[in-house]
Amino acid sequence: MQRTKLLLVDDDRWLLESMASWLGDQGFEVASAGTTTQARQKLKSDNFDICLTDVVLEGEDGFTLLKYCKKHHPDLPLLMMTGYAGPDAGAPGPAEPVDVTIAG
Repeated sequence: MQRTKLLLVDDDRWLLESMASWLGDQGFEVASAGTTTQARQKLKSDNFDICLTDVVLEGEDGFTLLKYCKKHHPDLPLLMMTGYAGPDAGAPGPAEPVDVTIAG
């Protein structure tokens, strides 16, 4: 059975490594990137089933990666996460509308 290939993006090295380990234990094939630049390089060189990215990243943010994926990988599901809570906590919103799907 083929495992789901997941690209994980976070600039917090400890969190990136621990999440990659946990997701691997859950059956995902995980590739990690610490920046949006690294993520774009991995997206160009490999095919992924899903991308999970932090919103607040050093340098370009997760919304920049979302915009890139919508243009170059429109069928790639992208999940965004953040450790920040609330509208004034430092996690900026997207500059333009994005599609949101909530599975339940």
